Amino acid sequence: MSPSERPRLVVVSRAAPSAAVVATAAGFSSQGYEVVVVHPGPRWAELLLPDTGAPVSVLQVPSTPPEDPYRDPYQRADIARGALLRAGPSLRARTEALARVLAAARPGAQQQTAAARWSLTEAVRALQPDALHGVDDATRSVVSDVADLMALAGAVPVLVTGATAPVPGTLTTRIPTGAGRQAPVPGFRLPAQVPGTAPHVVLVRPVDLGIDTRAKRIALSLTRAGYRVTVLVSSSAPPAGPVRLGAADVRNVALVWPHRDAARVEMARLAEKATRATAPASPRARARRWGRDSISRALDAGATRLAPEWRLALPQPLDLTTAFLPAVLELDPDVLHVHDPWALAMGWEARAIAHARGRELHLVYDARENWAGMPLEEQGSPERHAAEQALEREFACRYDAVTTVSEPIAEVMVARLGLRARPTVVANMPPYRSSPRRSAPDLRERAGLAPGLPLLVYSGAMSRARGVETLVRALGELPGVHLALMTVPFPHPLLPELLEAADEVGARERVHPLAPVDAEDLLHVLSGADVGVHPMVGGAPNHEAAMPNKLFEYLHAGLPLVVSDVREMARFVRENGIGEVFRSGDVSDLARAVRAVLAEPQRYAEPSRRAVVSAMMSWQHQEQILLGVYAALVPAPEPGPWPEEFPPMDVVPA
Repeated sequence: MSPSERPRLVVVSRAAPSAAVVATAAGFSSQGYEVVVVHPGPRWAELLLPDTGAPVSVLQVPSTPPEDPYRDPYQRADIARGALLRAGPSLRARTEALARVLAAARPGAQQQTAAARWSLTEAVRALQPDALHGVDDATRSVVSDVADLMALAGAVPVLVTGATAPVPGTLTTRIPTGAGRQAPVPGFRLPAQVPGTAPHVVLVRPVDLGIDTRAKRIALSLTRAGYRVTVLVSSSAPPAGPVRLGAADVRNVALVWPHRDAARVEMARLAEKATRATAPASPRARARRWGRDSISRALDAGATRLAPEWRLALPQPLDLTTAFLPAVLELDPDVLHVHDPWALAMGWEARAIAHARGRELHLVYDARENWAGMPLEEQGSPERHAAEQALEREFACRYDAVTTVSEPIAEVMVARLGLRARPTVVANMPPYRSSPRRSAPDLRERAGLAPGLPLLVYSGAMSRARGVETLVRALGELPGVHLALMTVPFPHPLLPELLEAADEVGARERVHPLAPVDAEDLLHVLSGADVGVHPMVGGAPNHEAAMPNKLFEYLHAGLPLVVSDVREMARFVRENGIGEVFRSGDVSDLARAVRAVLAEPQRYAEPSRRAVVSAMMSWQHQEQILLGVYAALVPAPEPGPWPEEFPPMDVVPA
């Protein structure tokens, strides 16, 4: 049997092979295995041990692989995940195991040991072994981590604990790969997509695709360029059968949250324990035992001291990885494009497994927000907000390309995330439609309002930080003016508060909550209003740098705009002469801006000028920027030009 036909057994050693390790390796070789001994060393080297009576290769692995540009391999999530997999279902056991791993991976005296461990794990996994053997407790831990990671790729290598391995002919564990198994030696390059096929792009967006027009536009642009596209989503009401978005396949992934739910129970238990131990036995202290302050104290005094990492405070990415990773591996893409920071760790793990299979996987991250600059109302708990930033900081710098929605956000991200290059700005603009679809009634018809009654509209996502209450209260100073709220989700949880505010100013009958419509109907529906309003609250860095999608949707619908004085949005409206700006949070100044626009609508909505602005501020222009990002990774099969009219964004049965 030639060496290439033998099953591969990898022996992991902490140092150069001793006589005992050489004897063990030679014994495995004589049993019919292709044997590779892997150990840490100062540089890459491959050797063939002489005088063993059987061929045994030795691979010396440096602590920081030369192909890794990040210099911090000990921060990789793979071993932490392996520790969790071995710890069993108990959250307490999983948390303790993770704390031990993270403590060992911290910079300092143990940094070199941790780096060597990461490097060994990566090298052994890339060898795609059929069987694994660790010579002592430390290397058996590495072997176990490799086995866990390979199991995610659909193959479980045999763990050999003694000097005798299973009969080679009984093994069925090898991972198939068209490129053949190769050692990670200098100059080794993984194959790109299969020759003769269109590059396959998988987009991961763990929400209902119906509410995410940006993900739809990206998917359709890639199909226009000739890429094969699959969109993985998670819908609370999945379709009965297969669906498509133009030429893109859309698949629903069931997403449940067992780790998140277990973490909530565990944090409450830790909070109660910490409060009992430290708080005075007063009625007030007992009442606060289950409160947010107690949870914060428990985290500060306990779990985060052991492991100040996002994994303990933010378990949701583990749930997302558990759900989406198998689907990504099954699709075997050439590019994985994630639209949510919670998916970053899953993408990095998918790349590691693709690497083990002998496949190259490019990673793209679309950052919609400056997460560090979110307003307090949208941050959640301080622990969760800090954890989300740590997660993004750990993985975003390792992606091949990062895109975002505005220049100020791009500028902030370079320093905050340690990116190798400035993110590419792909603005959040709708496609230009020479004649928007008119299959749905417009806002005025849906609200049951007669022609001539002034109608304002707020459309899209809504939170307290969006300033919609300021808009509602301004109706008290705008007699006869109506407001349509077309929000996501619908009915919105904040709606009762807004209607109560409308009651207080005598405008309840002039507020019209309406369900959202399909993206293709949106422009026509919005055109039934007189003014598009975005009262976003200022002050938060993310808001000051934002250029929201609704801004351009109002513009394409032919509406003059009234916006708050957050920096980028106000600058855009003033420079283009398309509306009025008011002081953020100022009810009276908002009313003044609305009156000014209603008094001279043609000043802000002159048809020919607005048509030019709309055509320039369109997705068709952003599409070229997006495809430039992809061309640097995997060139487009169809470099263009493409039809100017953008395809419909309807998700339809396949």
